[in-house]
Amino acid sequence: MNMGTLPFLILLTAVHVGVAEYRVVCYYTNWAQYRRSPWSYVPENVDPNLCTHVIYAFANMEDNQLKPYEWNDEDMPWGKGMYSRVGHTSDKFVVSHDVAGHLLRGI
Repeated sequence: MNMGTLPFLILLTAVHVGVAEYRVVCYYTNWAQYRRSPWSYVPENVDPNLCTHVIYAFANMEDNQLKPYEWNDEDMPWGKGMYSRVGHTSDKFVVSHDVAGHLLRGI
């Protein structure tokens, strides 16, 4: 290796580490809504200034598609579902599903 290459690689690594994106991943459980007050937790309780990413637990898999886990995960004619409410809490974070793998049979 050329001796001039080593300082360049060290500098490149330092720059890459310095600009690495800061992430705080929060885990939201859809059954937290059923806790008794004051421990009940709904999507509006997720602090948009704390999380950069939210993992929403759980979703089911059926015919290779995500399906709701709870009755109120999806939007209904009378209101937003829990998943939409988490996603609309803030445009600052990314929402992902946690698939309930323990419920998958035959895999």
